[in-house]
Amino acid sequence: MGFYGTLIGQIQDDTDSSLAREWLEDRVRRRKEYVAMLRRNIQYLVNRDKHKNYFKASVEKKSADLRFVPINMHIQDLLIGPTNAFINDERRRSSKEVSAYDFTTVGAPAAHVYKFNKGGILSYQNRRKKMEAKIADADLDLSKWPEEVREYDDLKWDLQLRMDCAFAQALAALTCSFVRKVEVAIQNPDVIRGEDMLRQISSLGFLFQVESLLSTHGKEIGMLEDMAGSVEHLSCVAFVIQDVRDKPMNRFSFRMSRRKDVADEAGVVKVTVSNKTGAKRSHIKYIVTVQVATSEVELPERLAAGGEIHVTPVLFSQGINEMQTIANNTERAKTELQDIINFRSLKPLKAFCEKYRRLVVAMPNSGMSGLSSSRSRAGSHRYKAMSTDSTLTSPLHLTQDEVTQELRALETSINEAAQSLVKTKRTEILKRSSDLCRELGGGRVTVCKSAKDRTAMSVTLEQVRILQRHHDLPAHRVPATVSVMRSHGVRIENALKNTGKRQFAFNKLQRSLLPEDYRCPDQVGGTGNVS
Repeated sequence: MGFYGTLIGQIQDDTDSSLAREWLEDRVRRRKEYVAMLRRNIQYLVNRDKHKNYFKASVEKKSADLRFVPINMHIQDLLIGPTNAFINDERRRSSKEVSAYDFTTVGAPAAHVYKFNKGGILSYQNRRKKMEAKIADADLDLSKWPEEVREYDDLKWDLQLRMDCAFAQALAALTCSFVRKVEVAIQNPDVIRGEDMLRQISSLGFLFQVESLLSTHGKEIGMLEDMAGSVEHLSCVAFVIQDVRDKPMNRFSFRMSRRKDVADEAGVVKVTVSNKTGAKRSHIKYIVTVQVATSEVELPERLAAGGEIHVTPVLFSQGINEMQTIANNTERAKTELQDIINFRSLKPLKAFCEKYRRLVVAMPNSGMSGLSSSRSRAGSHRYKAMSTDSTLTSPLHLTQDEVTQELRALETSINEAAQSLVKTKRTEILKRSSDLCRELGGGRVTVCKSAKDRTAMSVTLEQVRILQRHHDLPAHRVPATVSVMRSHGVRIENALKNTGKRQFAFNKLQRSLLPEDYRCPDQVGGTGNVS
């Protein structure tokens, strides 16, 4: 038996070696093919860019050529002010009576091209941890690439492919939101307000909140997992703002002259992304450089010197469609994912709020609060805009107590949702997290599968909340106002841009299963296939 045992062992070793060799060859081939695909894809996107073809419609979400491009991404502004401030563009830009609110919307950052048969990034990460523990406990010769190690390496590769795809989309949404905030600041007709906004970003970093309307049923579980993993990874991104007008005109000049008639020229000139070099201990991997041309509003000293702006990404999720109704009425595990995601985002949000509170204490009389915090006697809104507001994204808008109260209310909602035995659609989580992050001066993005239907309902609802809280819209006018916004506003045009129809994809049954304040008017409802 000794001889035969040795012979069998040698045959087994030869077989294992042969399998490992074939696997290694296949491993190299797959990576070469991926690099070749990246090169082709870059050229394809460059050609699209030359023809100004920037848009990826919702129907293209599974396109392999557009896998790294965000789905249906848009920025829209809500401008509110007296009628005479909108006589022409020049009057609007220079008016300090116009309040501006920006809204970024995008389809869920997810690897649609790889499908969701095995879940999304979070599931892959969980399997990776289990396999790492299994390999660590086993006595394996890693140099021979045993089967367990090969499976682990394949899993890591598949995870990387998903992350590349989803992270590129998430990074685009983050950059889009940040760039708009910078534009609002440097184009602000109130110079002090604009500079205060930039000082807050310099002091606190950039809070980036993602509001997710995805359900925890079917393929959307995988999409939600992809989005959660990629959004969390945004913490390794930092922004740098460069003023192109700071460059000397010749060896005797140190700064380009500023003219008071160039406010309309202020804006973002160019955005580039690069890997961060050096500083091995830093968690920052990517630097997004935003080149701007400033006018009257100047960059804070730290930012002008090239200081980094770190990102605090948070994701709060609550499904609202008929699929979430199904999930809520089946096994409890179906709804745990959104509870986990919401709890995970509470920690970084609390940390950001603490930094915010410390800044409020440090600058009690800094003039950085452009909004009064007086509460309406009628209770229709809590933070009333002063007549001189040019934008609500003013720094230090909330007091310490208000931040504490809003954060505690959000945490209570998340805890109640997780502990409840009867699952319901806790839309107050979406409203409280979104309102708090906007009041803190953060960037926001609203997300569903395609940023077309559910997203439209949420954005229009948020716009009406802003009108009610800050611009004295009576409560009895809210339903009619949101109905008009959904029937005739930007969002119905977005549906047309994606599908060729001025309709939202909610049939009567789907519409009836949405929370009441997320329902579209009957006349703009469609035939289903909600996205």
